[in-house]
Amino acid sequence: MNTSSGILAERYSTIGPHALTRILGNMPAGIISRIWGLRGPCMTVNTACASGLHCIGEGFRMIQNNEADLVVTGACESPLNAWIIAAFCRLRALCTQFNDTPEKASRPFDSLRKGFVLSEGAAAVVLQAWPPPDSFLVESFIETPKPIAEVIGFGRSGDAHHLVAPDTTGNGALRSMLNAFKDSKLEHFSQIGHINCHATSTPIGDLTELSAIAQIFGEYFTPQYHTPVVINSIKGHLGHCLAAAGAIETVYSALSVNQNRICGNLNLHNPISIYELMEVLKSNSSSSTSISFNEKCIDLFKNYAVLPRHDEIQVAWPDSHRRIVMTNSFGFGGTNGTLLISEWTD
Repeated sequence: MNTSSGILAERYSTIGPHALTRILGNMPAGIISRIWGLRGPCMTVNTACASGLHCIGEGFRMIQNNEADLVVTGACESPLNAWIIAAFCRLRALCTQFNDTPEKASRPFDSLRKGFVLSEGAAAVVLQAWPPPDSFLVESFIETPKPIAEVIGFGRSGDAHHLVAPDTTGNGALRSMLNAFKDSKLEHFSQIGHINCHATSTPIGDLTELSAIAQIFGEYFTPQYHTPVVINSIKGHLGHCLAAAGAIETVYSALSVNQNRICGNLNLHNPISIYELMEVLKSNSSSSTSISFNEKCIDLFKNYAVLPRHDEIQVAWPDSHRRIVMTNSFGFGGTNGTLLISEWTD
């Protein structure tokens, strides 16, 4: 008899000695720490679908604050069971269309998007102070490999709006992206050539995220640089891996700047229209100044945002001096996170 059955039957003597440690959220971090002898900060981040990205961001902060020289970060999720599927169905979050062609169900930014496709996965990222401190080199006795990419900014925010729905003004997503941008010390937003979105293929979420990006364009984009920004979501390829999504998409972002490749948007045939974006921005406007600003947002977004379509399997990075990607993760509870990742330059 397993633990759950024992509790339901009130046969508590059947509960095993490891029942408690099996349910504690910090046990994976504790086990990894013990196996590898990692004696620095040891913790677990639980922020729903933003967990993976927040975990990597916290590791970045530890290195910035001289709390650690090397941090193992990552996330995993295995939600493909009846309970989880039923729970998301009750929230009407999952796509119930395309049952005969399930490969078409996850379609971020597309006009036919009806909800996300549940998936599972895991990813880990090793962050290291660079150049490595002398003490680290002495203790490791190994040659340190060249970095794949560089984390240059981390931002967070809270919607303070709804437990499971995003703030439709896009303000929470906007502040998360701006916090990462300011943390990076970049001179202008036009230095960012690619935005890897959280977009999960939901009607409200995808539109809200694009409206937040449009608002950033209006406030911070510098058009004289004439550099397009490629916008995508890899959830059309992978589905939504929940807590693991941010870690997996950070790996994608690092490899993107490293290998000079950007994934297209699978199943994107008819993107969210400029009219839809304008309606979202107008709903948040209360003055003629705001209306003028909204028109500026839409004009810049229309001219400089590029959303690769379904048949564009991969696209090249825009011409720029340095490849920099922004990646977003948002979670239930109104929690938001953004990382800025740059190609590694010696």
